[in-house]
Amino acid sequence: MKLKKILSILPILATTTILVACGTVSAQDPKIEQKNETPTILNKEVKFATSQGKFWPLIYALDAKGEHKTGLIPYYNQTFKNDEDFVPVRLQLNEETKAETQLETANNLTKAFSTNSKSFPSIILGDVTSAIAANQHNRLLDLSTTKLNPNLFKKSIVENYNKLNLGNNKLFNIPFDIKDVDAIGFNLDNIAIIFDLIKQGGGSVDESMDIYQKAIDSKDKGNSVPKNSLFRAIKAKTNHIFAGLTINKETFTTIESALGFANKFVDGIEIDSSKIENLDNETDNISIFDIDYADQSFIKDIISNTGKALWDIKTKNGKTSFEFPINLDSQLQNEFKLAYDKFTKEIKQVKIQVNGKEKIIQAIQFKNYKKKGGFGEWGSHDILLYRTAFGYMPGISMDGEKSRFLFPKQVTKFATYQDVYAIGQALKSIPNSTYLAYWSGGSSLIPIKSDDKIINKGTIKFLEWLFTGDNTITGKKMSNLDYIAKVGAYFVPTKEYVSEIKLNELIKERDALLTQIKEEEKTTGPTFKLQGDDAKNINWQLYTTLGNLNATILSMQSMLDALKQTSDKKIKLLFDSSDLKASKIATTIGDSLIERTDFEKPTIKTSEQILSSIKGIVDSD
Repeated sequence: MKLKKILSILPILATTTILVACGTVSAQDPKIEQKNETPTILNKEVKFATSQGKFWPLIYALDAKGEHKTGLIPYYNQTFKNDEDFVPVRLQLNEETKAETQLETANNLTKAFSTNSKSFPSIILGDVTSAIAANQHNRLLDLSTTKLNPNLFKKSIVENYNKLNLGNNKLFNIPFDIKDVDAIGFNLDNIAIIFDLIKQGGGSVDESMDIYQKAIDSKDKGNSVPKNSLFRAIKAKTNHIFAGLTINKETFTTIESALGFANKFVDGIEIDSSKIENLDNETDNISIFDIDYADQSFIKDIISNTGKALWDIKTKNGKTSFEFPINLDSQLQNEFKLAYDKFTKEIKQVKIQVNGKEKIIQAIQFKNYKKKGGFGEWGSHDILLYRTAFGYMPGISMDGEKSRFLFPKQVTKFATYQDVYAIGQALKSIPNSTYLAYWSGGSSLIPIKSDDKIINKGTIKFLEWLFTGDNTITGKKMSNLDYIAKVGAYFVPTKEYVSEIKLNELIKERDALLTQIKEEEKTTGPTFKLQGDDAKNINWQLYTTLGNLNATILSMQSMLDALKQTSDKKIKLLFDSSDLKASKIATTIGDSLIERTDFEKPTIKTSEQILSSIKGIVDSD
């Protein structure tokens, strides 16, 4: 997953809907339960190591909760146990691997190789850093004579994942689970208020854009903005304060435009004195624009402005290593400082005292997903609880089983699937940017060579089936890739799967589920009105599958849109790496942005300070 930290969000995403307009992410058990056992063959097994935990979305598709009952791995072990070359597969979750990030997974692999340990896994769920570690010890499994070859995947994607020169091995970092981790999510009720205020202040809104249409359509559906919300207590300063301001889709889909809009909006509003009486101690601080992974959006912004990355992987004299042009490239350093100032210099606020306590309306908040004492702060939860209007985030929470588990006392305030909307990730800094940046969020699979040929054959057999086979886990036949999409909320970027044809198939299935949900709600009523025993008859599985399909559809559309731009070489396809220095750089950027927009105690650092810290990281051993 994303750099050093994307993995840390997934436990939270297991309790929210991922990039969707409805549902929750964790899947319930399929109709047919598989036996709770993993067959063994002469004590041999294919170990499949991950830094993910039992409640993570992908794990529900592979081996739900690691219980060996449902999922692709238990199905494979039972169905093919009598086949030639079969070796049982065992998923190793983070409790066993002792790895919480993909960097730790790569480090564990290096340690095992360096100490001549024979307990290393056969398959790694990780990123290119693990592939580099395996290659340095001649441990990459050769797939050249198998069904798994580069032609199975989208060319530009597989080449980007495998661009290192590692000898004859052309597929060593297999693209696997893909999902947008910075899709653009909206709370439609909150954004509708903003659109109205822009118009009242003399600005204009493109009423033909899908975001506006969705906001209008949702007004009498689902839940509503809480009475005590600050969104209900604001007004435009004057009837011409927003004159000359035009809101269109690019306002949200280009990074610097979104930042600028959020500040302009807050600068043009004030508290409506006639609404103050509705505010109380339970009134939440609000933001207009949330970003969960601020460092990722920042890095994409620089790439879109310059065509240059802060780091890259190069192979020289047969040795693969990371290079950091930010350390010497003066133009890149200047662009870095300009971008950092745009992200941090101006964060507009409106403040009001309510019963002696300060309440804040803030233009931008870079979410502190690492905050101690809970499960962190997430834009997805702000969408759920009506605390933001839009954001760049890997998940949109809404009323569902897991949201009720996290916030049991706030169910009546939850946004529903009818109150939220999401579109694909921002690719540009500004509308006329020369370069685009697409981030392929997710993980890859790295096959590791064992000294035991039986295990190597078993590894290949499983991987071939995983990418090209099918199953009957739910009682009907479906491809494994469809199962990953519907249960895990990811898509696998094979040439056949990532296509307009498949996209339309998934959309058709999603729409049918949506129709079924609407029919059921005619009887049950809106979910947010049902609690306790009254909620027992809600078929949450429909919402789960619907949400997972929405996640897949949205992310696949993002990739298809990005791939259309590859011919002119102006788009940069980014994927995750857990290199230590790259991770430290991203952490330095991300932490400073998070600290800048803390509601209570913002900490402001200059672009020179951050650049100096980055140079120190690059120069360190």
